Amino acid sequence: MIICFGGDGTILHAAKSASSCSLPILGINMGSVGFMAELEQTELQQLEKIGTGDYTIEPHMMLDARVRRDGKIVFSDTALNDAVISKGAVARILDLAVYSDGVMMSSFSGDGLIVSTPTGSTAYSMAAGGPIVEPAARNIIVTPLCAHALDAKAFVLDSRRKVTVITGPLHRKTAYLSVDGGHAFRLQMDDEIEINQSELVTKLVRIAKRNFYEVLNYKLCK
Repeated sequence: MIICFGGDGTILHAAKSASSCSLPILGINMGSVGFMAELEQTELQQLEKIGTGDYTIEPHMMLDARVRRDGKIVFSDTALNDAVISKGAVARILDLAVYSDGVMMSSFSGDGLIVSTPTGSTAYSMAAGGPIVEPAARNIIVTPLCAHALDAKAFVLDSRRKVTVITGPLHRKTAYLSVDGGHAFRLQMDDEIEINQSELVTKLVRIAKRNFYEVLNYKLCK
């Protein structure tokens, strides 16, 4: 078991290594929100439950994201929260076409797009108007960012779908892909960003026996 002292960023960072080794993570919140953390600083006495086995393991799906350029994979990473396509600092909107299993879902101009897991639905996706999905569910959430179109809405897809996003013309524009808030990879025109459910799974330790909606109300409504 990996015990993480920190915020959500610490857990996201640890998830990449932990999932590849099939190790569960217990998060202890040392930050502000710490939505994925199981315990607060005042609840360290509950660590005693680890010795008696009084805890459960909750699997959370992850996403594989890769950029295909001229038929070759030029970037790949794995996300517990989300993969975000966004514009640069210059105030010019992006043209994006979004496909599910090769069938067009949406085409719009805007600031970008968020493709998230249920775990990430309460992060950037929620702030952008996306739906809240229970973290143990298996769905892919597609949320446009400030879309300049009346019909550009958030979608909740089956986890078996493959989402493909194709970038439009980028003359005097910049576009980036960031996975779980990590290094921003610069995109080019006609890049294909492919996102699908990963074979890797993040295992989070549940020890406080709190309901998801109790956590939701405490963390986001206080």
